[in-house]
Amino acid sequence: MKIYSYKKEKLKKKKFQRLEFLGDKVLGLILSSLLFDKYNNFTEGMLSRTVSHLCSGRVLYKIAHDIKLDLYYKEKKKNISEKGLADSLEVIIGSFYLNNGFEKTKNMIDILWRPKLNNINHLKADNKTLLQEWSQSRKLGLPK
Repeated sequence: MKIYSYKKEKLKKKKFQRLEFLGDKVLGLILSSLLFDKYNNFTEGMLSRTVSHLCSGRVLYKIAHDIKLDLYYKEKKKNISEKGLADSLEVIIGSFYLNNGFEKTKNMIDILWRPKLNNINHLKADNKTLLQEWSQSRKLGLPK
């Protein structure tokens, strides 16, 4: 019985990780598309930083908390970390995409992320990114 239970849990974890991977990629694609359409004046670097921010664990956690995903785990009497909650939202996005397709998933993400999409202030790049962008804009290549 323990061997079966162990294998079953291992398969569940593998499926969870695959759905998390898919959800992450679908989220990135959809947010890229939404930002591309909404912010015509954004450069590639600005779009990239904004997508990276909107797909971050911190933002995923906040959205998962906003939709009260944490209450589901509390009802099941399971403790879950912020990272676990963020990962769970990616799993939900991946599953939703498989069951409902691209357009419905895009609509769902647009609704969930709309407050954040509407309140985008230019995100400050970190020093490394600023140096890389400066260097590349002068055709110097990437700094070493």
